[in-house]
Amino acid sequence: MARIENYEILHTIGEGQFGKVKLARHVLTKGMVAIKVIEKTHQNFSDLQELFREVNSMRMVNHPNIVKLLEVIDTPDSLFIVMEYLSGGDLFTYLEVQGCLTEGEARGAFRQLVSALQHCHQQGVVHRDVKLSNLLLDANNNIKISDFGLSNQWHPGEKLDTFCGSPAFTAPELFLRLPYTGPEVDVWSLGVVLYTMVTGSLPFRGQDFWELRQCILRGQYHVPKHLSSEITNLIQRMLTLNPSNRGTLDDVWQHPWVNMGQEEPLPPACEEYPGVTAEMVLGWWRDQIQGWLTSSGSDRDEPKVGARTIIPENMSTVTPPGLTQKKKRVSGRILRGIFKHLCCGLPSKRGKNKVSPETPSG
Repeated sequence: MARIENYEILHTIGEGQFGKVKLARHVLTKGMVAIKVIEKTHQNFSDLQELFREVNSMRMVNHPNIVKLLEVIDTPDSLFIVMEYLSGGDLFTYLEVQGCLTEGEARGAFRQLVSALQHCHQQGVVHRDVKLSNLLLDANNNIKISDFGLSNQWHPGEKLDTFCGSPAFTAPELFLRLPYTGPEVDVWSLGVVLYTMVTGSLPFRGQDFWELRQCILRGQYHVPKHLSSEITNLIQRMLTLNPSNRGTLDDVWQHPWVNMGQEEPLPPACEEYPGVTAEMVLGWWRDQIQGWLTSSGSDRDEPKVGARTIIPENMSTVTPPGLTQKKKRVSGRILRGIFKHLCCGLPSKRGKNKVSPETPSG
Protein backbone atom coordinates (compact mmCIF):
# COMPACT_ATOMS: atom_id res chain seq x y z
CA MET A 1 0.00 0.00 0.00
CA ALA A 2 1.38 3.40 -1.01
CA ARG A 3 2.12 5.82 1.79
CA ILE A 4 3.14 9.44 2.13
CA GLU A 5 4.25 10.59 5.57
CA ASN A 6 1.44 9.65 7.98
CA TYR A 7 -1.15 8.69 5.36
CA GLU A 8 -1.89 5.38 3.67
CA ILE A 9 -3.16 5.95 0.12
CA LEU A 10 -6.19 3.74 -0.56
CA HIS A 11 -7.78 4.41 -3.93
CA THR A 12 -8.81 7.12 -6.40
CA ILE A 13 -12.10 8.89 -5.68
CA GLY A 14 -11.89 11.66 -8.25
CA GLU A 15 -9.85 13.27 -10.97
CA GLY A 16 -9.45 16.92 -11.84
CA GLN A 17 -7.51 19.23 -14.10
CA PHE A 18 -4.20 18.84 -12.28
CA GLY A 19 -4.29 15.31 -10.91
CA LYS A 20 -6.17 12.64 -9.04
CA VAL A 21 -7.90 12.82 -5.69
CA LYS A 22 -7.16 9.84 -3.45
CA LEU A 23 -8.92 8.51 -0.41
CA ALA A 24 -6.34 8.02 2.34
CA ARG A 25 -6.23 6.96 5.98
CA HIS A 26 -4.18 8.51 8.75
CA VAL A 27 -1.94 5.73 10.12
CA LEU A 28 -2.45 6.75 13.74
CA THR A 29 -6.03 7.99 14.03
CA LYS A 30 -7.46 5.88 11.18
CA GLY A 31 -9.33 9.01 10.14
CA MET A 32 -10.15 9.28 6.44
CA VAL A 33 -8.92 12.20 4.35
CA ALA A 34 -8.97 13.24 0.72
CA ILE A 35 -5.58 13.92 -0.86
CA LYS A 36 -5.18 15.78 -4.13
CA VAL A 37 -2.03 14.40 -5.77
CA ILE A 38 -0.29 16.68 -8.27
CA GLU A 39 2.73 15.59 -10.26
CA LYS A 40 4.72 18.81 -10.45
CA THR A 41 6.76 17.65 -13.43
CA HIS A 42 3.54 17.51 -15.49
CA GLN A 43 2.53 21.11 -14.71
CA ASN A 44 3.67 24.34 -16.28
CA PHE A 45 4.43 27.48 -14.32
CA SER A 46 0.92 28.95 -14.59
CA ASP A 47 -0.60 25.64 -13.42
CA LEU A 48 1.62 25.62 -10.35
CA GLN A 49 0.70 29.24 -9.66
CA GLU A 50 -2.96 28.26 -9.72
CA LEU A 51 -2.34 25.34 -7.37
CA PHE A 52 -0.55 27.48 -4.83
CA ARG A 53 -3.29 30.09 -5.14
CA GLU A 54 -5.79 27.36 -4.21
CA VAL A 55 -3.73 26.41 -1.16
CA ASN A 56 -3.36 30.04 -0.14
CA SER A 57 -7.12 30.66 -0.41
CA MET A 58 -7.90 27.61 1.70
CA ARG A 59 -5.44 28.76 4.34
CA MET A 60 -7.23 32.09 4.58
CA VAL A 61 -10.71 30.71 5.27
CA ASN A 62 -12.02 29.01 8.39
CA HIS A 63 -15.69 28.06 8.37
CA PRO A 64 -17.77 24.94 9.15
CA ASN A 65 -19.26 24.96 5.65
CA ILE A 66 -15.95 25.09 3.79
CA VAL A 67 -13.85 21.98 3.21
CA LYS A 68 -10.92 22.06 5.62
CA LEU A 69 -7.32 22.09 4.43
CA LEU A 70 -5.36 19.86 6.82
CA GLU A 71 -1.84 20.12 5.46
CA VAL A 72 0.27 20.28 2.31
CA ILE A 73 3.13 17.85 1.72
CA ASP A 74 5.70 19.04 -0.79
CA THR A 75 8.15 16.52 -2.28
CA PRO A 76 10.61 17.07 -5.14
CA ASP A 77 8.23 15.52 -7.68
CA SER A 78 4.76 15.84 -6.21
CA LEU A 79 2.47 18.05 -4.18
CA PHE A 80 -0.04 16.41 -1.82
CA ILE A 81 -2.92 18.59 -0.66
CA VAL A 82 -4.53 16.87 2.33
CA MET A 83 -8.15 17.87 2.93
CA GLU A 84 -11.15 16.90 4.99
CA TYR A 85 -12.97 13.92 3.44
CA LEU A 86 -16.73 14.18 2.94
CA SER A 87 -18.64 10.96 2.36
CA GLY A 88 -21.94 12.38 1.09
CA GLY A 89 -20.96 13.12 -2.50
CA ASP A 90 -21.75 16.40 -4.24
CA LEU A 91 -24.93 18.43 -4.64
CA PHE A 92 -25.26 17.61 -8.35
CA THR A 93 -25.43 13.88 -7.62
CA TYR A 94 -27.78 14.46 -4.69
CA LEU A 95 -30.27 16.37 -6.86
CA GLU A 96 -29.90 13.87 -9.68
CA VAL A 97 -30.91 11.04 -7.35
CA GLN A 98 -33.34 12.79 -4.99
CA GLY A 99 -34.95 15.31 -7.28
CA CYS A 100 -35.46 19.01 -6.65
CA LEU A 101 -35.99 20.28 -3.13
CA THR A 102 -38.91 22.04 -1.54
CA GLU A 103 -38.21 25.62 -0.56
CA GLY A 104 -38.13 24.61 3.10
CA GLU A 105 -35.58 21.89 2.37
CA ALA A 106 -33.43 24.19 0.25
CA ARG A 107 -33.41 27.01 2.78
CA GLY A 108 -31.18 25.26 5.34
CA ALA A 109 -28.51 24.33 2.80
CA PHE A 110 -28.70 27.75 1.16
CA ARG A 111 -28.18 29.49 4.50
CA GLN A 112 -25.03 27.42 4.97
CA LEU A 113 -23.76 28.50 1.53
CA VAL A 114 -24.53 32.18 2.16
CA SER A 115 -22.66 32.06 5.46
CA ALA A 116 -19.65 30.30 3.93
CA LEU A 117 -19.38 32.62 0.92
CA GLN A 118 -19.81 35.68 3.10
CA HIS A 119 -16.90 34.44 5.20
CA CYS A 120 -14.75 33.94 2.07
CA HIS A 121 -15.42 37.47 0.89
CA GLN A 122 -14.70 38.95 4.29
CA GLN A 123 -11.35 37.15 4.23
CA GLY A 124 -10.56 38.65 0.81
CA VAL A 125 -11.21 35.46 -1.17
CA VAL A 126 -13.55 35.19 -4.15
CA HIS A 127 -14.32 31.60 -5.23
CA ARG A 128 -15.27 32.14 -8.92
CA ASP A 129 -16.39 28.54 -9.46
CA VAL A 130 -19.49 28.04 -7.31
CA LYS A 131 -21.42 25.17 -8.92
CA LEU A 132 -23.24 22.02 -7.89
CA SER A 133 -20.27 19.66 -8.26
CA ASN A 134 -18.12 21.89 -6.01
CA LEU A 135 -20.64 21.74 -3.18
CA LEU A 136 -19.97 18.62 -1.12
CA LEU A 137 -22.07 16.92 1.55
CA ASP A 138 -20.94 15.40 4.81
CA ALA A 139 -22.49 12.34 6.47
CA ASN A 140 -25.26 14.54 7.92
CA ASN A 141 -25.98 16.21 4.55
CA ASN A 142 -24.49 19.52 5.65
CA ILE A 143 -23.09 21.35 2.65
CA LYS A 144 -19.47 22.52 2.24
CA ILE A 145 -17.78 24.58 -0.45
CA SER A 146 -14.79 22.88 -2.09
CA ASP A 147 -12.31 23.37 -4.94
CA PHE A 148 -10.70 26.79 -4.66
CA GLY A 149 -8.63 26.19 -7.81
CA LEU A 150 -10.06 29.24 -9.61
CA SER A 151 -10.23 31.45 -6.53
CA ASN A 152 -8.33 34.67 -6.13
CA GLN A 153 -7.89 37.52 -3.70
CA TRP A 154 -10.10 40.54 -4.19
CA HIS A 155 -9.87 44.10 -2.91
CA PRO A 156 -12.53 46.84 -2.96
CA GLY A 157 -11.81 49.30 -5.74
CA GLU A 158 -9.61 46.87 -7.66
CA LYS A 159 -10.69 44.79 -10.63
CA LEU A 160 -10.12 41.23 -11.84
CA ASP A 161 -10.34 40.33 -15.52
CA THR A 162 -9.90 36.55 -15.82
CA PHE A 163 -12.69 34.66 -17.58
CA CYS A 164 -13.11 31.48 -15.56
CA GLY A 165 -15.69 29.13 -14.09
CA SER A 166 -18.25 26.74 -15.55
CA PRO A 167 -20.25 28.48 -18.29
CA ALA A 168 -23.72 27.52 -17.01
CA PHE A 169 -22.90 29.21 -13.67
CA THR A 170 -20.88 32.13 -15.05
CA ALA A 171 -22.00 35.74 -14.67
CA PRO A 172 -22.75 37.70 -17.87
CA GLU A 173 -20.01 40.29 -17.33
CA LEU A 174 -17.41 37.54 -17.67
CA PHE A 175 -18.77 36.54 -21.08
CA LEU A 176 -18.46 40.20 -22.10
CA ARG A 177 -14.85 40.24 -20.84
CA LEU A 178 -15.64 43.15 -18.53
CA PRO A 179 -13.49 43.75 -15.44
CA TYR A 180 -15.17 42.79 -12.18
CA THR A 181 -14.52 43.15 -8.46
CA GLY A 182 -15.21 39.51 -7.50
CA PRO A 183 -18.03 38.96 -4.99
CA GLU A 184 -20.72 39.87 -7.54
CA VAL A 185 -19.80 36.89 -9.76
CA ASP A 186 -20.15 34.53 -6.77
CA VAL A 187 -23.60 35.99 -6.09
CA TRP A 188 -24.70 35.21 -9.67
CA SER A 189 -23.41 31.64 -9.41
CA LEU A 190 -25.16 31.21 -6.08
CA GLY A 191 -28.39 32.36 -7.71
CA VAL A 192 -28.01 29.65 -10.36
CA VAL A 193 -27.42 27.08 -7.60
CA LEU A 194 -30.54 28.15 -5.69
CA TYR A 195 -32.70 28.06 -8.83
CA THR A 196 -31.47 24.56 -9.62
CA MET A 197 -32.04 23.32 -6.07
CA VAL A 198 -35.75 24.18 -6.17
CA THR A 199 -36.54 23.49 -9.85
CA GLY A 200 -34.27 20.56 -10.77
CA SER A 201 -32.94 22.31 -13.89
CA LEU A 202 -30.57 25.11 -14.80
CA PRO A 203 -32.02 28.57 -15.50
CA PHE A 204 -29.87 29.09 -18.60
CA ARG A 205 -29.34 26.36 -21.16
CA GLY A 206 -27.98 25.97 -24.68
CA GLN A 207 -26.97 23.31 -27.15
CA ASP A 208 -23.43 24.71 -27.22
CA PHE A 209 -21.29 27.36 -25.59
CA TRP A 210 -22.44 30.19 -27.84
CA GLU A 211 -26.13 29.43 -27.45
CA LEU A 212 -25.68 29.22 -23.69
CA ARG A 213 -23.78 32.52 -23.74
CA GLN A 214 -26.60 34.28 -25.59
CA CYS A 215 -29.16 32.85 -23.18
CA ILE A 216 -27.23 34.17 -20.19
CA LEU A 217 -26.67 37.59 -21.78
CA ARG A 218 -30.42 37.93 -22.36
CA GLY A 219 -31.00 37.13 -18.70
CA GLN A 220 -34.34 35.45 -19.35
CA TYR A 221 -35.31 32.25 -17.59
CA HIS A 222 -38.51 30.34 -16.83
CA VAL A 223 -40.05 30.78 -13.38
CA PRO A 224 -42.11 27.70 -12.43
CA LYS A 225 -45.53 28.47 -10.98
CA HIS A 226 -44.86 26.47 -7.82
CA LEU A 227 -42.15 28.89 -6.63
CA SER A 228 -43.21 31.40 -4.01
CA SER A 229 -43.04 35.13 -4.68
CA GLU A 230 -40.35 35.45 -1.97
CA ILE A 231 -37.88 33.02 -3.54
CA THR A 232 -38.70 34.32 -7.02
CA ASN A 233 -37.74 37.81 -5.85
CA LEU A 234 -34.52 36.53 -4.28
CA ILE A 235 -33.45 34.66 -7.42
CA GLN A 236 -34.29 37.72 -9.51
CA ARG A 237 -32.08 39.90 -7.29
CA MET A 238 -29.18 37.47 -7.68
CA LEU A 239 -29.60 36.90 -11.43
CA THR A 240 -29.65 40.59 -12.36
CA LEU A 241 -27.66 41.26 -15.52
CA ASN A 242 -26.11 44.56 -14.42
CA PRO A 243 -23.65 43.73 -11.62
CA SER A 244 -24.10 47.24 -10.19
CA ASN A 245 -27.80 46.50 -9.63
CA ARG A 246 -27.32 42.89 -8.58
CA GLY A 247 -28.03 42.03 -4.98
CA THR A 248 -25.00 41.70 -2.73
CA LEU A 249 -24.44 38.88 -0.27
CA ASP A 250 -25.48 41.32 2.46
CA ASP A 251 -28.78 41.77 0.63
CA VAL A 252 -29.16 38.00 0.32
CA TRP A 253 -28.22 37.63 3.99
CA GLN A 254 -31.11 39.85 5.07
CA HIS A 255 -33.69 38.68 2.50
CA PRO A 256 -37.04 37.58 4.01
CA TRP A 257 -36.95 34.19 2.26
CA VAL A 258 -33.52 33.33 3.71
CA ASN A 259 -34.67 34.08 7.24
CA MET A 260 -38.21 32.76 6.87
CA GLY A 261 -39.22 30.59 9.82
CA GLN A 262 -36.04 31.40 11.73
CA GLU A 263 -36.10 32.78 15.27
CA GLU A 264 -33.52 35.40 14.36
CA PRO A 265 -31.47 36.40 11.30
CA LEU A 266 -28.21 34.71 10.41
CA PRO A 267 -25.34 35.72 12.73
CA PRO A 268 -22.37 37.65 11.32
CA ALA A 269 -20.18 35.41 9.17
CA CYS A 270 -17.02 36.70 10.86
CA GLU A 271 -18.13 35.52 14.30
CA GLU A 272 -15.20 34.01 16.18
CA TYR A 273 -15.24 30.24 16.52
CA PRO A 274 -13.56 28.30 19.36
CA GLY A 275 -10.14 26.89 18.55
CA VAL A 276 -10.59 23.33 17.39
CA THR A 277 -7.48 22.12 15.62
CA ALA A 278 -7.16 20.27 12.34
CA GLU A 279 -6.17 17.14 14.24
CA MET A 280 -9.69 17.08 15.66
CA VAL A 281 -11.05 16.66 12.13
CA LEU A 282 -9.22 13.34 12.26
CA GLY A 283 -10.66 12.63 15.69
CA TRP A 284 -7.52 13.19 17.81
CA TRP A 285 -5.79 15.99 19.67
CA ARG A 286 -2.45 17.65 19.00
CA ASP A 287 -0.78 16.31 22.17
CA GLN A 288 -1.71 12.74 21.23
CA ILE A 289 -0.31 13.19 17.72
CA GLN A 290 2.85 14.84 19.03
CA GLY A 291 3.41 12.11 21.58
CA TRP A 292 3.25 9.47 18.89
CA LEU A 293 5.52 11.39 16.54
CA THR A 294 8.23 11.77 19.19
CA SER A 295 8.08 8.15 20.38
CA SER A 296 11.02 5.86 19.57
CA GLY A 297 9.29 2.60 18.73
CA SER A 298 10.64 0.23 16.09
CA ASP A 299 7.22 -0.19 14.49
CA ARG A 300 7.01 3.40 13.25
CA ASP A 301 7.72 2.35 9.65
CA GLU A 302 8.62 5.89 8.57
CA PRO A 303 8.13 6.58 4.84
CA LYS A 304 11.36 6.64 2.88
CA VAL A 305 10.72 9.94 1.12
CA GLY A 306 12.11 13.41 1.53
CA ALA A 307 9.08 15.59 2.17
CA ARG A 308 8.44 19.05 3.50
CA THR A 309 5.16 19.50 5.30
CA ILE A 310 3.58 22.92 5.03
CA ILE A 311 1.22 23.45 7.96
CA PRO A 312 -1.52 26.00 7.23
CA GLU A 313 -1.12 29.11 9.37
CA ASN A 314 -4.82 29.16 10.16
CA MET A 315 -5.19 25.68 11.66
CA SER A 316 -8.17 26.47 13.87
CA THR A 317 -11.59 25.42 12.69
CA VAL A 318 -14.92 24.53 14.15
CA THR A 319 -15.80 20.88 14.49
CA PRO A 320 -17.74 19.68 11.43
CA PRO A 321 -21.31 18.70 12.37
CA GLY A 322 -21.51 15.08 13.46
CA LEU A 323 -17.79 14.73 14.27
CA THR A 324 -17.12 12.41 17.18
CA GLN A 325 -14.19 13.63 19.25
CA LYS A 326 -11.91 11.66 21.54
CA LYS A 327 -12.08 14.49 24.10
CA LYS A 328 -14.67 17.21 24.54
CA ARG A 329 -12.65 20.29 25.38
CA VAL A 330 -15.22 22.57 23.80
CA SER A 331 -18.55 22.43 25.59
CA GLY A 332 -21.61 21.17 23.78
CA ARG A 333 -23.42 24.35 24.78
CA ILE A 334 -20.88 26.52 22.92
CA LEU A 335 -20.98 24.37 19.81
CA ARG A 336 -24.77 24.30 19.80
CA GLY A 337 -24.75 28.08 19.92
CA ILE A 338 -22.39 28.27 16.96
CA PHE A 339 -24.25 25.81 14.78
CA LYS A 340 -27.87 26.59 15.63
CA HIS A 341 -28.11 28.76 12.51
CA LEU A 342 -25.95 26.58 10.28
CA CYS A 343 -26.52 22.89 11.04
CA CYS A 344 -29.62 22.49 8.94
CA GLY A 345 -28.45 20.72 5.83
CA LEU A 346 -30.24 18.74 3.18
CA PRO A 347 -32.86 16.15 4.07
CA SER A 348 -31.90 12.49 4.20
CA LYS A 349 -32.66 10.25 1.25
CA ARG A 350 -36.31 9.85 0.58
CA GLY A 351 -38.54 8.35 -2.02
CA LYS A 352 -39.22 10.95 -4.68
CA ASN A 353 -39.55 11.18 -8.40
CA LYS A 354 -36.21 11.89 -9.97
CA VAL A 355 -35.77 15.35 -11.43
CA SER A 356 -32.22 15.72 -12.75
CA PRO A 357 -30.58 19.08 -13.23
CA GLU A 358 -29.03 19.45 -16.61
CA THR A 359 -25.34 18.61 -16.65
CA PRO A 360 -23.39 21.86 -16.30
CA SER A 361 -21.53 22.95 -19.41
CA GLY A 362 -17.74 23.04 -19.24
